[in-house]
Amino acid sequence: MDIQARKKDRSDEPAWRRRRGQNTPSWPREFAQQRGRCAPKSCSEEAEECEVVEMTIEGVHQGGIVDGYRPVRIVTDRGETHFRLYGGPEDWEMPNVDETIVDPSLSAASRFDAGVVWAPGAAGGWNSPARGLYDQVIGELSQRDIPSLRVLFRDSRNLLESSLDVLIGAAYLESLGIARIGLVGHSFGGAAVIQAAAQQCRVSTVVTLASQSSGAEAASDLGPDRSLLLLHGLGDEILPAWTSRQISNLSTARTRLITYPHANHSLDEVAPQARREVLNWLLSKLAPVGA
Repeated sequence: MDIQARKKDRSDEPAWRRRRGQNTPSWPREFAQQRGRCAPKSCSEEAEECEVVEMTIEGVHQGGIVDGYRPVRIVTDRGETHFRLYGGPEDWEMPNVDETIVDPSLSAASRFDAGVVWAPGAAGGWNSPARGLYDQVIGELSQRDIPSLRVLFRDSRNLLESSLDVLIGAAYLESLGIARIGLVGHSFGGAAVIQAAAQQCRVSTVVTLASQSSGAEAASDLGPDRSLLLLHGLGDEILPAWTSRQISNLSTARTRLITYPHANHSLDEVAPQARREVLNWLLSKLAPVGA
């Protein structure tokens, strides 16, 4: 399977496109049909100013449950991306898959139709802002039949590559039968999830915590059918709160910006409040239409 990224010169905004062809692993047909409707028009209209970046998925390996999660390793021609899959039914614990994507026919019961991808900041690793917010909200979501996928960036200094990692994670959830996807990112990861969301039709909501504005211009491509929650501390000395305000001003999604006086970049000072906002937002925005 190929994933292509197009970006304008002097811009960090990728426009991913998926291509079906011979020997391409099986993916939900709906995703391939909808991809074009999410791509920004800028690259197609000004193709001479764009460079194409391709990533070919060569294999997916999913292990058994370890410490409450399933390790997932996706192999591409640009390197390996590691994930941790939390939640979901027992029949998601399948044998390792060599040179193929998990067959959508193995997807779980229909109640597992929403999921979340969680992205770290520039420091990478499996750390979480706001005193373990990621782990805590993931646990709450798992109890409500909403699985989560944490991503370990291949190169947390490269926004394009990190955005591709998020996109791969979202596509992996989709291959398991997930119909509605949320993306959450902290700091550098905030820009990465915004870029990915602008190109993945299954993404219905995005949450950023103390996001950088550089590379987050893709918020203007989200559209009114998406939602965006921005959290930022007014005491942030690494990325001042005006970065999230700038993203909010650019956003074409249904957007809410929450700022916290005296909170720093990690939002540790307001961890309980931030955790409650993120959990409630994801539960409301990932609920089935009409629920």
